Amino acid sequence: MPSNSVHRRLAKEILGIDDRASSIIDSASKTLGPAHRKVGHTIPSAAKMLFEKGELNSDQLKAAALHITVDKATSKLSRKQKLMIEILYGGK
Repeated sequence: MPSNSVHRRLAKEILGIDDRASSIIDSASKTLGPAHRKVGHTIPSAAKMLFEKGELNSDQLKAAALHITVDKATSKLSRKQKLMIEILYGGK
């Protein structure tokens, strides 16, 4: 899946906002690994996590929705295609 920097850049370019939601909904990845997507990668669960961190507002909910959509869209890409996204949008 795209890195946090990719998610932040896409939110800035597409939505015109600073994305704080991505790091919040991906916070479980440190302990759960790829299974973290079962925890924070729905709109209701992302909203709950944002609320708990005091970050629930329309902009961050939009950023979370974009994050979830991008993760789902890129899940079917090849490793090479994912690498290209990282190079183009992640600053690597």
